[in-house]
Parts: sequence; C-alpha cells; structure tokens
Amino acid sequence: MTGVEFSEVDCFSADGPTDAFALQLRTGGLFVILVASAAGACLALLSRDNHLPEVFILGQAFAAGVVLATGFVHVLPDAHAALSNPCLEFSTDYPWAFTLAAFAAILTLAAEVAIAAILRAGLTPRGLDVEHTAPEDYDKEHAWAQATIMSYTLEAGIIFHSIFIGIGYGASTDLAVIRPLTGFEGLALGSSFVAAGYNRLKYALMAGAFILTTPLGVAIGLGISSSFNPNSKAALSSEGAFNSISAGILIHTALVGLLHPLFTVGQGNPPLKGWLMALAMLFALAGCGAMAIIAIWA
Repeated sequence: MTGVEFSEVDCFSADGPTDAFALQLRTGGLFVILVASAAGACLALLSRDNHLPEVFILGQAFAAGVVLATGFVHVLPDAHAALSNPCLEFSTDYPWAFTLAAFAAILTLAAEVAIAAILRAGLTPRGLDVEHTAPEDYDKEHAWAQATIMSYTLEAGIIFHSIFIGIGYGASTDLAVIRPLTGFEGLALGSSFVAAGYNRLKYALMAGAFILTTPLGVAIGLGISSSFNPNSKAALSSEGAFNSISAGILIHTALVGLLHPLFTVGQGNPPLKGWLMALAMLFALAGCGAMAIIAIWA
C-alpha cells in the first residue's frame, strides 16, 4: 500500500460479516488446506521408504527453490505491505520489512552456530564420543546435527507465515486471498525431516505441527471475521513483524540449509555429478518458478 494517501485508507472499520457463500467456501477451504499440507509433507517420506535416492535429491532441490521463492516472493512483500501501511502512523518510507528480515537471517545463523558449538563442546548428537570416533563417523554425525537444526528453523519460519495466512484467509472478505502454498511448503518440510533422519513418530509430530497451523489460523480468522480489522495497528504491526522474521528465516534456510549442502562436497551428502547435478539445478529453478507463478494470483 506504499504511496496510498492516508485519507484513502479506512483504518478503523472491520471487514464486517462475510456472506454465506464466502463463509461456506472458507470452511471448505480449511479442509482443502489440511489435505494439501498433509499430502506435501508425506511425499518426501514416501521417497525415503521406497528407497528412491535420486527422487529424494530432486525433491530436495525443488523444495529449496520453493522455500527461497516463498521468502522472497510471498512472505517479504506481505511484510512490506503491512509495515508500509499508512494506518500504522509512522514512517512508511523506510524499508522496515527488509531490515527486519536481514536481522532475522543473521540471528538465525548465529543461533545455528551457537547450537553447533554446543554440540562440538560435548553435547554431541546421539551420545557420540568425538575423541574416540573416526573422522568420517564424526562428519556424518555433524551433518545429522546440522540437518536437524535446519529442519527446526525451517519449520519455525513456515509456521510463523502460515498462521497469518490462515487468519487472513478466514477473516477476509476477499476471495483472492486463497493461496495454494501449503502443499509446496509441506514438501519442503518433509524433505528436511528426511534429511534429518527422523523416525516415523518424530516425523509425524513435526509434520502435524505444520499441517494444523494454517487450518488453526483459518479457524481463528473465521471466528473473528465479524470484528477483524486488518488495518488496525495491532494487526499490521504483528503481521509485518512476524512475516519479516519468517522471510529472513526462510531465505537463510533455503540458501544455507538446503541449497548449499545439496550442491557442496563435504556437507554429509554424496557430491552430485553429471546429469543429476544439472537436473537438480533445474528442479531448484522449477520450485522457485512454481512459487513465482503462484504469486500472480496470490
């Protein structure tokens, strides 16, 4: 909403009650989102259980592109729109969203470095004795620890964004806010869970937290739709801040946690060579492109 005159924006009126058709559509959409999220989260598990390493590698590359574009194309513009809204009544010319995202990316890296340092200091994964362990075994355990850390940061970033997507979908009277992101995001999360080597129970718990987040937001949005004011200071500031933080986490995770380990030798994965390297690059671009295309309607 940058460049919009303050007098043209209604900062005090709620959207008001939605009509019956819109309400029915959103209620049905809640279940569609639930199914799409679950399907995306389960695809990576199927590739692992059916021993399809090439398929999983290509899925990882596609998921990395999805996460990167989600941060740049979907989350960050939403955050900028919220924090540049004149209803906040403070400077809307400064790029607050981009600044917060940059700080969030650096702080995410700092948190990961700190956790890795703790692991190396003695709290090593799976009780590994570093001093009496072969270097190659320690490298594998270190890669496992890094993959676990990355899966948690990725889930945090997606959940931050998903809750606001759900609230906006449930509360808004504009049907155009329907966003088919959850299936792709579920695929990205599932790939990170497989890379971390989660057993079925932990995989289900982590995936369940993501699967339920957006529908929970939709339910909250439906409940407050009659009084929800998306242009209130509280709504704009909270949405903008959390989406900015989410964008920083997602961009960092896509580049450092997903793409770099996938294409770099010595990161716990076998080096990609020949056609598989080229195809993985194409899949990463395809994931990015898919989310960019969705942004036309979302």
